[in-house]
Amino acid sequence: RYHHGHKEGRLTMQQQNERAALAEPMGPLVGLKILDFTQFQNGPQATVMLSDMGADVLKIEQPGDGDPGRSLGLRDDGFCGYFETHDRGKRSISIDLKTPQGKELVMRLAEDADIVTENFRPGVMDRLGVGYEELRKVNPEIIYAQNSGFGVKGPYSQKGCFDIVAQGLSGAMRALGGGPNATPEQGPWGLADQVGAMIFAYGISLAVVAKERFGVGQRVDVSQIGAMATLQAPSLVHYLHTGVQGEKFRNPVFAAYETLDNKWITIGILTPKWWPGLCLAIERDDLLLDERSSSPFARMDN
Repeated sequence: RYHHGHKEGRLTMQQQNERAALAEPMGPLVGLKILDFTQFQNGPQATVMLSDMGADVLKIEQPGDGDPGRSLGLRDDGFCGYFETHDRGKRSISIDLKTPQGKELVMRLAEDADIVTENFRPGVMDRLGVGYEELRKVNPEIIYAQNSGFGVKGPYSQKGCFDIVAQGLSGAMRALGGGPNATPEQGPWGLADQVGAMIFAYGISLAVVAKERFGVGQRVDVSQIGAMATLQAPSLVHYLHTGVQGEKFRNPVFAAYETLDNKWITIGILTPKWWPGLCLAIERDDLLLDERSSSPFARMDN
């Protein structure tokens, strides 16, 4: 229902509508209409999950090349795995938000929409004349969901942000590297974007429930830095209680091991009751009587 590569191959809106109708989407969000202004990953991944659940997502793209995510990892044959992952199942339309005609079109689309999503810096949509307050005038029950780098308040709110910046400022890269004295290590898969998208979709879903229960729309604010803080919650709570940031350590019964045939296995023993089962599985029941492995602390030391 959308195009990955060159502009001349894009489907018309009629063709997209026809293909969408043939798909007969099913899911708990069937009937919900989303105007999706998000780009790259932390917004589009959220709306693609909502699309998977049946929502009708209309992706609003800038004139010309559209979402910059279309070109990330673009192959010579026109296939873009990045865009395929985050924008499958959506319809798309190009609108110039800086023109009166573009603004008018957005306002008309918003009249019939349930949700509007965007991941610009706070205030960008307001300056374009299509922010939350303006959209509420034509659709008082609209759900307006924003996923920014640092949230709508605070000294960093007007700064731009990408995944790696949120990973670094949140302390996640230091933690992934091994602790406060280690070299920072970037997490894979666009970690801040991906986790942020999940929280974004969760917040939007709750707003949908609230609208059904109470008959009101609302604004949903999510941030990449907040997503990374949520991901690190156990470590943050430990630090707030002890005042000490934990160093990385290796738990011998919660780790990966290379086998003699050059393969890898992982084991995960979180409670003592599973220790006997592991010993029997690896045919080392002698460890059950060995004092060096008689308790969780002993196993950690040895």
